[in-house]
Amino acid sequence: MPGDSIRVMLLVTDALEKMGVPYAVGGSLSSSVHGVMRSKICWNAL
Repeated sequence: MPGDSIRVMLLVTDALEKMGVPYAVGGSLSSSVHGVMRSKICWNAL
């Protein structure tokens, strides 16, 4: 479910921030946040 992907992404990015690890989020989830909707919902943390 798309909502699950968002929850997992937020958990991961929160943990990375708490550890001071720099990261970037990419993939269709991040492009959707910026207004470019895609049919596949996925994300990548770099």
